[in-house]
Parts: sequence; C-alpha cells; structure tokens
Amino acid sequence: MTTSKPVIAIARPRGTYLAIAAAGLGFASAAVALVVTRSGPTLVSFIVLMCAAVLTLGAISTLYGSIASGPILTVSDEGIMDCTTPFAVGLVRWDEIMGLATFHFYTQRYFLILLKDPKTFATRLGPLPRAVVTINRLISPAPICIPSGILPGIDNLLAKIQQHYGDQLAAHGIRIRR
Repeated sequence: MTTSKPVIAIARPRGTYLAIAAAGLGFASAAVALVVTRSGPTLVSFIVLMCAAVLTLGAISTLYGSIASGPILTVSDEGIMDCTTPFAVGLVRWDEIMGLATFHFYTQRYFLILLKDPKTFATRLGPLPRAVVTINRLISPAPICIPSGILPGIDNLLAKIQQHYGDQLAAHGIRIRR
C-alpha cells in the first residue's frame, strides 16, 4: 500500500481585495483626469500616466483575487502551482526549481522560487506571465517573487515543504534559504 504526500494548499485571502482594487482604480482615474485637464505633453503628465497604468494593473490583479476560486498556491508531487495573480506562472515543476527562499525588502517579505533555467521556463508562458518573469529577473532576486501580502505565512510554507517534500528537494538538488 502506498501513501501519497499531503498536498499543501494556501487558501485565497478575500478580506481586502475589493477595497484595494477600488482604491487603485480610483487613483488611476484621478491621475488620468489630471492629465486630461492639463494642456500639452509634459514630463509630469507622462509620470502620472505611468503611475495610473501601474495602479490599473494592480487593481486588475486584486479584482482577479477577489473573484478567482481555488487556492493561490499549491504544492504537490508535480511541483508548485502558482495561481496568485492573473500574471502568475502556473505550474513550476520540481526539476525546474533550483531553490526556494525568503527575501525581506523594507516592510515586505517575499517567497522566491529560483529557477535552473529562467529563459527556457519563460518560453512556455503566456505573454503577461513571461513579461513578469523577465522583469523580475532584471529587478529582483528571483524570477518568481510572491509578496507576503498575497501569500501569508511564508516561513510556515517553507517548513511544510521541507517536511512533506524533502525527498523531492533532495532528488532535484533544491536548496531552501530563509
């Protein structure tokens, strides 16, 4: 009789998603209104429009979080399934992972998935997730960075992965750093 490992599933938090989305869309609308009422292109207008675009993408992401179903992250025999945002990468197989880590930047902690070959991994993604992975490779410590605001209990998650999937980690040479 074989026993399967427990699947680790992190539930999707629902509490503040709608408020964050509404605030993001509100600020983006105000930014666009400010630019429209000004005459002529200026550096300030450009900066305001870029901020509005970022806020709109953030609002779309949080709206997705409020209406999507299922867990935001699942760990199984196949690997780690990232469903945190509409730009998430989906399944990251154990054989693609080089390491798992946490990273602290200002007041935010991040769950990092370090890839053995980020360029090859990105080729199987859709355009938006591919862009996020590519940008993350340039500006962050790992191509897949999930903030603790989206994924609560990062340290507990790493401990569970180590406890239940230690053989997968060892078989693929995956290191965990906290």
